[in-house]
Amino acid sequence: MDGLSYKRQPGDYQAPRDRTDLCGMAGDGIEPNEIRVSGTSYYVERFRHLPEGKPVEAELVPEPGHWADPEAVCVDLNGIKVGYLSRLTARQWQEIIREANRQGHRVTTKVRRETYFEPINKVDIPGLKIMLPSFRSWRTLHEQLGFEPAFQSFMSALPVEVREALKWAGWAEFNRPELIGTLFQYRQHLESDEWERVIRATHQVVLPGRLEGRLRSDGAMWVEERDRIRQRDKKVREAEERESDRRWEEDLQRVRALAAQGWTQKRMAEELEGTPHYVRQLIKELRRLDLEAAKEERSRTRKLKRQ
Repeated sequence: MDGLSYKRQPGDYQAPRDRTDLCGMAGDGIEPNEIRVSGTSYYVERFRHLPEGKPVEAELVPEPGHWADPEAVCVDLNGIKVGYLSRLTARQWQEIIREANRQGHRVTTKVRRETYFEPINKVDIPGLKIMLPSFRSWRTLHEQLGFEPAFQSFMSALPVEVREALKWAGWAEFNRPELIGTLFQYRQHLESDEWERVIRATHQVVLPGRLEGRLRSDGAMWVEERDRIRQRDKKVREAEERESDRRWEEDLQRVRALAAQGWTQKRMAEELEGTPHYVRQLIKELRRLDLEAAKEERSRTRKLKRQ
């Protein structure tokens, strides 16, 4: 976004009197996320004086009149522009911020100055990081501000485990074909406009564009990849179970031989590279097997006597 080419118009934004911290609005106690502010290279001299790493208050200002991006959200320090939320992050938050403004809330949050390495020119550049609520808090704010019905209808159609995955989703979750494939599987529950809303709703604050890119890609690909991973994981589990059973049988025979030689459980554990508890389990299993073998032997003996 070309931050120098747009000047906020007088009618774009009327700051409400009530200052409200965005991360505290949801009131759910969930730890917020910290993301980098975009476009700060244009405004370095406006925040260079800030102490490194110390949080200061900033205001989130929607710019619906922005010529390049009507969904833009500007970051202000004391009324002075110092950067923007990234385009995808702004799409996620602008409607919440504007609704909060309409309800009389001037939306603020914390930013801190940081220095990061710019690999192209190989120089250190001052920048800003901003605190934004978690995905779960984003959902809470949507409910509070009246944006929830379409998204909730989709969520209620999903299996419980998928809803939980989305509720606590982090970056790693949104890389899982298991999750994305299931979302596509339930797409038939939505009209096309609701699907667009879900794409925007299921962003994760740290990397908001990642999930959207996946949801806009070929759904069949994700379902196929999910099923392939399920088959792979099933084979891995079966192989692990076979290996575990093989080792168990080998250790049973080793413990039987070591016990016959008078070894202590502690020495057996060291020999097997296991724990004393594991050795006790093996001994317990040997006793059970011996008891069953003895019962079977007695049963055969009785049958022979009857004959």
